[in-house]
Amino acid sequence: MSIAAIAAELVIMICGPVAAAIWIRRRFAVPGRVFWIAAGFFLVNLVVNVPLVTLLWPSLFGTGSCCSRRPR
Repeated sequence: MSIAAIAAELVIMICGPVAAAIWIRRRFAVPGRVFWIAAGFFLVNLVVNVPLVTLLWPSLFGTGSCCSRRPR
């Protein structure tokens, strides 16, 4: 993957939600605190889900995924 593609993805992934939050805040007069609370819940979700998936995935489905197997 090229550096330009990674840079473009980062710009979209960071600037997109920030622009959407600014637009929603101005359009509907939503307090800025709402977006910080939503971001906090998202981070809590990641803190809980990432370790669970990391620990449970190998025991449920084996060490690899269906797409990473080599053909016989």
